[in-house]
Amino acid sequence: MARLDRLMHVQGGCTTGGIEAGVEAAGINSSPKDPTTPCSRHLLDDWLRRAYKLAKVVPQRRGMWHSIRRKWATERKGYPVKDVAAAGGWKTEEVLVTSYQQADAETIKNVVLHPTHRMVSR
Repeated sequence: MARLDRLMHVQGGCTTGGIEAGVEAAGINSSPKDPTTPCSRHLLDDWLRRAYKLAKVVPQRRGMWHSIRRKWATERKGYPVKDVAAAGGWKTEEVLVTSYQQADAETIKNVVLHPTHRMVSR
């Protein structure tokens, strides 16, 4: 389960070719056989399948990584969209905002209660 937690925490930049500094610091970007090369998408997919199986978690219908990337993107709504898109490897900000970042109760509450307090702008 710790490996799944680590994958969930850093996955946004690891498999998509985004900014990888945080991923490298977490130590999962390097291939286990050759630390000078990155992990392949297939190896990461295999690790995630095993983690799901060990945790007895059924992957979401839209794919193994989609729900994890959605969580990763939603947790970063307070950062500039351009930076989140680059770090997560999204090709456009529009895809990030429309397909991955989700409304959440805490942010909605803050929008209602603090209309003049903005976290960031585009």
